Amino acid sequence: MLELRFWRTQRTLSDASLEKTGSPALRIRLSLTYSVLIVVLGSVLFSAVRRSYEDLTLVFVHAPRRIVPEGHIAQVKLFRSWVPRGSSVLYVMTQPEHWQLGLWQRSLYPDYVVIPVYDAREVTAASVEALRLRHQARFALSAGNLPTVTGFAWHIRLPDYPSGIPILLGRFEGNDVGR
Repeated sequence: MLELRFWRTQRTLSDASLEKTGSPALRIRLSLTYSVLIVVLGSVLFSAVRRSYEDLTLVFVHAPRRIVPEGHIAQVKLFRSWVPRGSSVLYVMTQPEHWQLGLWQRSLYPDYVVIPVYDAREVTAASVEALRLRHQARFALSAGNLPTVTGFAWHIRLPDYPSGIPILLGRFEGNDVGR
């Protein structure tokens, strides 16, 4: 009996709610709301898909094939032809250029050890000798306003490239260091 009352009550409540929402004005209002919602969501979805397609086209079609400049690759090839593998190299900068330093470190790894010297004022005749002995460095890359390192037995200027920093490769005097 209790169950029968429950079902009757539930049925009458649902019938009453259907009768309230069944008015033509409310149905028109709901259908317009849903129509506007569908149009807005459809336009947002269309715009997102179109923009994503344009972004992917730009990223994958017009992006450069390499991030390392060709001029830097030429500098590394020349460096490798002059400097024996396993050498420690001082990288002296007139001003801190972390991207260029990282580029050189990554290009020469694991065959060479690149030791950064962030301030060219630290490189005096006495400090060069101390750095050479501490790191057993026979070669140096001088980056920026040239020349910043003294005491070279010989030096060559590596070829420049657009947006690159001028680089001078030199070998320190004295053959006993690093052997």
